Amino acid sequence: SADRDGWAEVDVPVKPFGPNLLPGVNVRLPENGGDAGDAEGRCVSYGFIQNVSRGRVANGVSLRFGLEGQQAGLRCHLPGLSEAVIFLGDAPSVRRTNENDAELDRFRMPVFLARRRGRAPLSSVFAAIHEPFDGSPFVEAVRQVYADEWNIALEVSHRGYVDHIVHRAVWTDEPLVVGDLSLSGEFGFVRERDGVPTCMGLWGGDELKWKEEVVLGEGVYDLDVAGVLRKADGDPFDGLRVTGRIPDGAEVAGTTAIIRFGDGQTLGCGVDRVIRDRQGLTLATTEDPGFSIENGTMRHEFFPLRENSGPVTCRIRTSSFVCI
Repeated sequence: SADRDGWAEVDVPVKPFGPNLLPGVNVRLPENGGDAGDAEGRCVSYGFIQNVSRGRVANGVSLRFGLEGQQAGLRCHLPGLSEAVIFLGDAPSVRRTNENDAELDRFRMPVFLARRRGRAPLSSVFAAIHEPFDGSPFVEAVRQVYADEWNIALEVSHRGYVDHIVHRAVWTDEPLVVGDLSLSGEFGFVRERDGVPTCMGLWGGDELKWKEEVVLGEGVYDLDVAGVLRKADGDPFDGLRVTGRIPDGAEVAGTTAIIRFGDGQTLGCGVDRVIRDRQGLTLATTEDPGFSIENGTMRHEFFPLRENSGPVTCRIRTSSFVCI
């Protein structure tokens, strides 16, 4: 918590590591906004994390955060994490200082870090389950049942139910089959009790199956962004002029368009409605997109005011959810 005093603990043994994350390095922390500090060529930000303990993870770790004098807390499960080193320490709780640098040593909050090292290029595929609770935690077990370079599948057991969660970073034409679940898409969710599904959800996909039960989706819509509308520039609404195909009747209101710029940076904009007129297809957005396109160049209208060339695209992921 960035608002209250708290503590953190992990379910693997830890030992004292050092005063900060840079043992043996002479660290001089910044003294004001114009001072970068110094850490002998290392990242000085690691010096802010102090009172550090270290441990090793062989097969998953669970982290628990709590508030002083409160029963409410949060458990974070990292199943399947292996060959990793973890660090537990504390860092300045900046929000409680009200931006007063002189108070940084007075307000601290717990910090957790997991680190894997290996020969480059090192690839890590992982997922975390965050479990907020009041009183006692309710999740009985979290298990990673499948993982490869681009996919991961988890099982979460709680109060007689089992949640099956599958995420695919890259969606191919072939469905991913994990046990009784088959996913043609990016993200699938099945909650079952004694093998019988009670809820099923599909995001950014065509089909989710659990045994004989099937949920169909509309997949994803990939569009090119040709122009931007901004009320701040005098346009009647905020939006994106796009080219591509969104079928009539497609339910995209309430979704999020993930915009990708030529340099690989992304931005999310909520979709309010689809407008079809003589000028083509427009996505009216719930907020100012915050950028403009002119002569093939994109420019951020707010900090950091970057410009770059290259195509601007966006992707809309459809969703389907049923309770059985």
